[in-house]
Amino acid sequence: VPSPLSRRRFYLPAWARRMSRERGLGVRSTRHWGAEAVDRTCGFQDGFGLRPAIIVRTILPQALFAFAVVGCTTIPQGRSSVDAVKIAGNAGVPAHDLEDKIATVATPKFFGLFRGVVYEYAIYDRFVLEQDLRRIERFYQARGYYEAEVRCARTYTVSSGHVRVEIVVNEGEPVRVRSRELEGVPPALANELRNAVFRQLPEGAVFEEASLEASMKVVETHLANGGYAFAKVSREASIDVRGHTADVRFRVVAGPLARFGPVRIEGLGDIPEAPVRRAVRLRERAVYSRTAIETAQRAALDLGVFSAVDVTPQLSDPPPSNGVVPVLVRVHPTRLRTVSIGGGVELDAFKTDVHGRLAWQHKNAFGGLEKFDVSFKPGVVLYPTRLSDFRAPEKLLPEEKFFVQLRRPGLFEPRTSGFVAAQLDIYPAILSYQADPSQAVIGYVQSKATLGVDRRFFKVLFGSLSHVVQVSNPFAYLGTLATNPGAFVVSYPRLFVSLDLRDNIIEPHAGFYADAELQVAGFGGQPRDLRLQPEVRGYIPLGKVVTLALRSTIGLLFPGNYSATSGGVDSTTASARDQQIIYFRGFFSGGPASNRGYPLRGVGPQGTVRFLDAGISQRQLNQNCVDQTSGDASCQVPLGGVTLWEASAELRFPIASPLAGVLFCDASDVSEDVAMIRLDRPHFSCGLGLRYATPVGPVRLDSGFRIPGLQVLGEPDPPVYGALFSKFPMALQFGIGEVF
Repeated sequence: VPSPLSRRRFYLPAWARRMSRERGLGVRSTRHWGAEAVDRTCGFQDGFGLRPAIIVRTILPQALFAFAVVGCTTIPQGRSSVDAVKIAGNAGVPAHDLEDKIATVATPKFFGLFRGVVYEYAIYDRFVLEQDLRRIERFYQARGYYEAEVRCARTYTVSSGHVRVEIVVNEGEPVRVRSRELEGVPPALANELRNAVFRQLPEGAVFEEASLEASMKVVETHLANGGYAFAKVSREASIDVRGHTADVRFRVVAGPLARFGPVRIEGLGDIPEAPVRRAVRLRERAVYSRTAIETAQRAALDLGVFSAVDVTPQLSDPPPSNGVVPVLVRVHPTRLRTVSIGGGVELDAFKTDVHGRLAWQHKNAFGGLEKFDVSFKPGVVLYPTRLSDFRAPEKLLPEEKFFVQLRRPGLFEPRTSGFVAAQLDIYPAILSYQADPSQAVIGYVQSKATLGVDRRFFKVLFGSLSHVVQVSNPFAYLGTLATNPGAFVVSYPRLFVSLDLRDNIIEPHAGFYADAELQVAGFGGQPRDLRLQPEVRGYIPLGKVVTLALRSTIGLLFPGNYSATSGGVDSTTASARDQQIIYFRGFFSGGPASNRGYPLRGVGPQGTVRFLDAGISQRQLNQNCVDQTSGDASCQVPLGGVTLWEASAELRFPIASPLAGVLFCDASDVSEDVAMIRLDRPHFSCGLGLRYATPVGPVRLDSGFRIPGLQVLGEPDPPVYGALFSKFPMALQFGIGEVF
């Protein structure tokens, strides 16, 4: 049955015909665009089914030509594209592992829909397929299946110019590890090496070449860390194919016990040698260790003045009789002085501001690699313009942030850094989701001082201990405060630790990350409390390019001398002082880095702030502010809470470089009850996001949809204030860098 497209002639303008010839779009005639040409350019099949004349004659040809212009590809004359590759009979080896090792692959689809658009067609070649069959057999042998054979490869014609390939495998029985032996191992390391090899090659496990190589590296690493830098390791495996067993043997020639020799540093330029040598800390005559070399390299990089550091042991062959190993440290310095000038715009559910930034940094301020940073960020808030209310600005509220920090490496010992920082901020704390002329706009003059130390342990563990003193003085930007809550003063030690086992910090694909922060307020100042927030993240690879990312955090605040109930206007336990303390010390949820189905701080207790109610009559308070289900956002202010939980899951996948996509679900809750984790209030939202890779991290756009019935279980969905789409249960979030 002929296609409707094949019975029509589509005439293109001269510029379109000229472009089709120049770009090689595969149009078979400059006078018409038939069904066969469409199939050969963009992969659309006959029988598309669009019969209305207006669509066939106008819209469809223009759409097809637009696809062609942005990157349609062609199938060479007389060749076929591969639509699918299927591997059958592979019970012991996953199909995706085999597909990664062969050259015959399926043609990718643009946005999962169209073949031949943006991505090139995968062309079928029977000679390449024959090589792939041998590759599969060799890969099976490497995985311990020495009897595996490819029985056949079938090719099915899907349509003209399109085929599907099926490969049938007979795996056979795998070879398993029967015994493991170590010869020539130094007695002091015998038990350690034996346990390490047994863990890598357990008895009865399928014998794989990768595991054998990994075992040999484990042996070499343990020997090098034990001081045997000149050790030679060989391995052999006796395979009994009929008996399906493997006997593995490692032979070690340990050589002399090695010790570090002189350490030479090259490439310093104007950088002083003493602090670098102190950070490297490879003591002469100390027992050789490969871990010590890796730690020295990391410590030199942590100084922040080098773009690259190479720590190379000078291993001679044959080894010297005394076993001394000289070490060469080659460094590549960066600029010691930098000036940064920039600016930006911030737009969220509360405010819009325009700000600039001027920063200066010196990485060798006093000759000992002290790092001195100064930054000034002036700006202005366009009030009352905000994301949820695009009103013209009526007032300009000035703001500024000034920050200065001095960091010194090797404070108490070579790997510990000390730092002191001071900060002075003046900013409006706009608390309400809607601008109300009867409400005051409170601002703060905030000063903060921090003194502390930090250290990295090994390569994955980091710790920081500091003491923070903060003073925040309130004032009225606009209007008059009903009750001045007074200056907020807090003093607390802060402990932060993190464990980072991710494969990549910017775009992790596999691994684990965990951190925890502990604050104990009460060493001077107003509040006495304990604040704890641990967080864990996990990254699970689903194939080579798809990642399942998981995150969970819990926040616990235990007040000592103030009320945990922030309350509404009908609360008798909450005072202006307590509300201010909760604002600075409590938890909030919702926004681009939290629950993306809600606006910033949109999850948690909401009510009125007493010191902002000067222009609100008592009647309005009684009618509109006490009943939080009335929908009046003029009185609704995020109040914060003392118990927080959040959980997020993301499925990250590439679309077309540098564009990637994300499917996510978030859940969270904030409670004003101490240690009360309310799982019946999940505030569950799911959505879709896009990521565009840039040198400073991915630019992301997320759209979160609040799932009806899964906000507060068993109750109607609560009103959400500050959302961009007030009539729809969704929120739009924008940011730079991954959420986690």
